[in-house]
Amino acid sequence: MGLSSYIARMSNLECLIVGLIITRIPEASRDPGKIPYLKFIVNNVFYFLALYLLLNVDLWFVKYYISGKFVGYYFAASILSKVPYYLSIAISAALLPSLSRSIHLKDNEKVKKIVKVTFRYLSIFLLLTWLIVVNNSEKVMILFFGPDFSEASDVIIILMGGLSLITLMAVMNTVMIARNLMGTCFFVLFSLVFADIFLNFLLIPKYGIVGAAMATTISGFIGLLICTIYIWQDLRSLIFSITIPRLICVTFVVYLTFSFLPIVHLHVIVSAIMISIVFLLALLFTREISPFDIQMIKNSIFPAKAEKIKVEIHNE
Repeated sequence: MGLSSYIARMSNLECLIVGLIITRIPEASRDPGKIPYLKFIVNNVFYFLALYLLLNVDLWFVKYYISGKFVGYYFAASILSKVPYYLSIAISAALLPSLSRSIHLKDNEKVKKIVKVTFRYLSIFLLLTWLIVVNNSEKVMILFFGPDFSEASDVIIILMGGLSLITLMAVMNTVMIARNLMGTCFFVLFSLVFADIFLNFLLIPKYGIVGAAMATTISGFIGLLICTIYIWQDLRSLIFSITIPRLICVTFVVYLTFSFLPIVHLHVIVSAIMISIVFLLALLFTREISPFDIQMIKNSIFPAKAEKIKVEIHNE
């Protein structure tokens, strides 16, 4: 398991680096005001401590209640399920200065636009990742950890969903921090830790490692609801738009399609590419994404090329 664990951890690091490259931290055009650095640092330490506990308390309880190979199965599924969260760190790093500046300038329309675009793209990415895992859970575990770990295929489906919810919550926390609600984030996270502890006590003895994944998912869902209430004014335009029901419908249709297609014998990478293509084509067909969205992503990935095109257009 040592080599597989190393590979999975390296993939987490690569995901973080790629996320930082794609999102590109924007430069501040104006000074957002004096920052009480000591208070900010102390609050950050306690905030990330609470977040770390929320992400890992299930592992401790699995080790306490269950012994042997099942601990390794859950640990492996947990490593892979955290990949989306590591990407969210890069997103938060890019999001915070832009939001803080816009909030300081009282540009509420820009704040709402930034939040809506961020959560829209993040939701698409998380749903696509979950679709790939759901339709290839056993093959994903075998690819990274070997045939013995195929028994964790049910766990990774639930855990990937739960950690996707926590990923959304973590990015929502960035919006709250930009609105000077760091203390509230800390309180919410520690409350969720205690809720997660209670749920693990309740579910692991009855359902085993699946119960631990269920506890994490329930905690993530509760946290997502609470954070949505706190930043309702920023998320309202997204929640009441056609985006969410359209994404749910597309995800459900793609899931059903690949559930009935004979893709069992396909390599996991081939299957993932097929699911991604069908999912993105479905989003294009329903007009959830447009050529403009694709161009924005290209400009983010290849900024130098985008600047060159702008210069050429300007010169003409």
